[in-house]
Amino acid sequence: MHSLRLRLLVVTVMVAAAAVGVSALFSRQVVTSEFRRFVQTPHASGIDGVVRALEATSSYAGADSVLERLAPAVGRALVVVDSAGVVIAASDSPLRAATVTRGDGGRVSFDARSGGGRRAGGMMLELVNPPRHEIRSPDGALRGTLYVLPEPQTPSPPGRPFLQRVDRGLWLGALSAIALGAVLVTLLSSRIVGPIEKLTVAARRMERGDLSPRVAARGNDEVAVLGRSFNAMAESLEHTQRTRRQLTHDIAHELRTPLTNLRAQIEALEDGLLQPDRSALASLHEEVMLLARLTDDLGQLAMAESGALRLDLETIAVREALERAAAAFQVQAAAGGIEVRIEADSELEVRADAARLGQILRNLTTNALTYTPPGGHITLAAHSEDARVVFEVRDSGSGIPAEHLPHVFERFHRADPSRSRTTGGAGLGLAIVRHLVAAQGGETTAASEPGQGTTLRFTLPRA
Repeated sequence: MHSLRLRLLVVTVMVAAAAVGVSALFSRQVVTSEFRRFVQTPHASGIDGVVRALEATSSYAGADSVLERLAPAVGRALVVVDSAGVVIAASDSPLRAATVTRGDGGRVSFDARSGGGRRAGGMMLELVNPPRHEIRSPDGALRGTLYVLPEPQTPSPPGRPFLQRVDRGLWLGALSAIALGAVLVTLLSSRIVGPIEKLTVAARRMERGDLSPRVAARGNDEVAVLGRSFNAMAESLEHTQRTRRQLTHDIAHELRTPLTNLRAQIEALEDGLLQPDRSALASLHEEVMLLARLTDDLGQLAMAESGALRLDLETIAVREALERAAAAFQVQAAAGGIEVRIEADSELEVRADAARLGQILRNLTTNALTYTPPGGHITLAAHSEDARVVFEVRDSGSGIPAEHLPHVFERFHRADPSRSRTTGGAGLGLAIVRHLVAAQGGETTAASEPGQGTTLRFTLPRA
């Protein structure tokens, strides 16, 4: 039984059947018990009426008419016995010829047999302490006794049709409840199993490589939460697949140009079209270094993304770290007419890896120098904010368009795609910055307005 819908249906029907069956049996037992008590208990008001009617008769000649008239309302066989123990009236005709004998322990025998043998219609009835009521005259003298006897045994007791009808009603109600439960479970299982079946179909499509299917998730129950989680997982997988494809394309694109240049120059040297002088060797060396930087950046990025970076955390003076980063670019900045400024408190300290912090600052400064025109300025700043130190690298360049701002820390992204690798780099520097900062417990953000420059920020824990 592998179907969840079928299992829900079977379990619910079994539970409903057990509950209704137990309820029906208990109800039947209670009804039977109460009915028997009702049948076997004389009606006090009816008996009192019979006694009063018998006491009102002037003689026993009217007793038969009283019993004939009132006994059906009582629902019992009634026998009137005079003070001498002779039956003078009875509601059941065989008992009118009975002989009444009293024995020990309240035993009373009603013998309607003649000559010691049973005649047709004759009967022998022996009771212990049967209900009896005294019949007295107006002056209080005892005139006789009214005995209330149980109903004669018949092949089909009067209560049996009643109990049969009760049984039919109970079992009809039980079957109706089970059928209603089955219908409700079918509807409920459709609500539960339907989305799961859709999830299964979508998962199988994803297994075959199609990451496009999504499922409708309505409501806030567990199945809806599962559907939304599935959609989020599908979105993440699709994004990862797109990113992987884009990464492969970008790496191939970045490697193609230096390799093409190397191939062309080497073939030119082989064909004698290019002299193996210092200039040619310098050009080959430049292409090799470009490939080396690209492979180093890719290696660092892979290590950062996989969490394999080794960090040596220590307390670092923030202003000194900014000054070392600025000093490394003083010659390049001066050649481009760009001023490098430092803004940081000398007492400010941060908990970080010194080598990785220097690499972060160099990458950000390199990016700022690339986009800052001659005569501009770059500011390396830091300030304390709660338990963190906020680093800022601000430039006075052309800024980053709003549509590119959310992607500046992604791999191979260039705000200006028209830039060459010489001016714009491979597009890995800021992606490395983001992962190096995250590995040390910080965050990266970017702010920019076209024509107003760009500010790249990152945070690290304060020492």
